[in-house]
Amino acid sequence: MFCIIACHIAQQSGDLKTAYLLNGGVYSFLLISGMLLGSKKVDNTKCFYISRFTRIFVPYYLLILLYLLLYAFRQIPLGWKIIFNIAGLQWFVSGIEKTGHLWYITCISICNILTPICQKIFDKLNLKGTAFWAVAVISGALCFTVSWFLPISGMYIYVFLFGYVYSKCYRNIDDSSTDNAEKAVALLGFISILGRIVAEFFFNISLPLLVEDISEILFGFSLIIFFKRAFFKFHRLEKAVFNKGGVLYYLDSVSYEIYLTHHVFILGVLSCMDITEYKIVNIILAFVLAVASASILHVLSNMIIGKIRKRECNF
Repeated sequence: MFCIIACHIAQQSGDLKTAYLLNGGVYSFLLISGMLLGSKKVDNTKCFYISRFTRIFVPYYLLILLYLLLYAFRQIPLGWKIIFNIAGLQWFVSGIEKTGHLWYITCISICNILTPICQKIFDKLNLKGTAFWAVAVISGALCFTVSWFLPISGMYIYVFLFGYVYSKCYRNIDDSSTDNAEKAVALLGFISILGRIVAEFFFNISLPLLVEDISEILFGFSLIIFFKRAFFKFHRLEKAVFNKGGVLYYLDSVSYEIYLTHHVFILGVLSCMDITEYKIVNIILAFVLAVASASILHVLSNMIIGKIRKRECNF
């Protein structure tokens, strides 16, 4: 969440090099999502879909309604592309002006659609050790190659599936132990991101897209391994960082809504980034407004989601 917010702040400031680096937070989020879902069992596909898609689309549609009202108030023409916002297909065709960040709705929806299918496949497969890493490398290369011929990047779906299969077949997300292969990949992740920073920021070398994607994916995996080990070794650290009464715990609970709302205050029609002459003040104001609006959206969404789930699945 912090990476994506910082990415859009850098983008608004014109620092695209930093923005592209921070955009790697998307890979990390998809990797974590895959690992979490891979550690769970889907017993009822219908209820799984209802649970996941109400969580995604109820706050999303409330946001779209807000956009419609906001654009009407400011007399900004919507145009026919609004249909792609309503259908949640912005990854394939961009929607209305200044809603480009919502491409992710399509991406995470596809990932959730694939989850029960993946469960049926990988419940019967046993990918361990070298076999897992061989399949991961080969499938990653295929996804990157196919992406050249598609309007979307298949690497985002690949990262989610990698996380899912890793957690499902190789190591459960609650298992903090690591083998030599995981340690080697984690070390490679830290080295690759450091090498990229040195190359791009100190020597002004433009790296190929493939190298950038690999560095972001490996670094995301490295961070997850690092924090799993840190929280396992230092039990008090996790409680101190994510205690239920703490700020980070709360921000985590509304992180999806913050993702939805922050863009309008940074790059959108309500941007606060030029409201004062002090950049840090503008950033703080944008973040505060994003959290406040996300909190309201979270409360309203939960009221609606609770009723839908209770009626459809007796949750």
